[in-house]
Amino acid sequence: MYSEYNLIVSNVSKKVGKETILNNISFSLPKGSIVGLLGLNGAGKTTTLKAVSKMIPIDAGTIKVEGELLQEDNKNKVMFLPDTPLVYPVLSGKEYLSFMGDLINYDLQDAFPLIKKLNLEHSIDKRISDYSLGMKKKLTLIPLLIKEPKVLLLDEFISGIDPVSMRDIKQILKKYVSKNNSILFSTHQLDVAQVFCDSILIIHHGKIHTSLMKVDEILKKYGSIEDFFIQQTDIERIY
Repeated sequence: MYSEYNLIVSNVSKKVGKETILNNISFSLPKGSIVGLLGLNGAGKTTTLKAVSKMIPIDAGTIKVEGELLQEDNKNKVMFLPDTPLVYPVLSGKEYLSFMGDLINYDLQDAFPLIKKLNLEHSIDKRISDYSLGMKKKLTLIPLLIKEPKVLLLDEFISGIDPVSMRDIKQILKKYVSKNNSILFSTHQLDVAQVFCDSILIIHHGKIHTSLMKVDEILKKYGSIEDFFIQQTDIERIY
């Protein structure tokens, strides 16, 4: 079983005060796959990513990476990138990457191939304050790609990205998972999930509502991710 999955989340729960945010969720990430985590606002997408990456403590359950419990000594195998790029606008792109290299231990020279692949070479010496949102997101992705964790967690990472940056990111993430790594990314852009993901998970009211399902199977049965999502969450009844 462990040879097929990079990440196995079992019966994870999380409360904030008296409110249950995650209610006994379980799912697995296959090796070499991009999995979209879909859900309405407040469904628990971001909390799931933070819990899986150990950014916040869980109240119950287990998280395993490559068959071992995720702990302090192996937590770098799972890395999380938030929806809002955490950058210092007064720095240049190169200065930011140098700072991150000192922080998480990599050589700045390792960043240059990725800078080129992500089409940042002409702006890498400019201040980040002059970057577009797409450029900032590409920049913050570089340190994680250098460290190459087994599991990459992206929170609404595709939102607000222009088509050219989208293409660059898609190509490089496809290459990343081709090395038997896995990506779980939350998104509310169902059209993006349809073309970007291999499989889909749906979280609804803090529970895994729809277990891992291949996009090809969804399209064959429902026609689109949008129609599938609406049917699964009964979203039409809300309006």
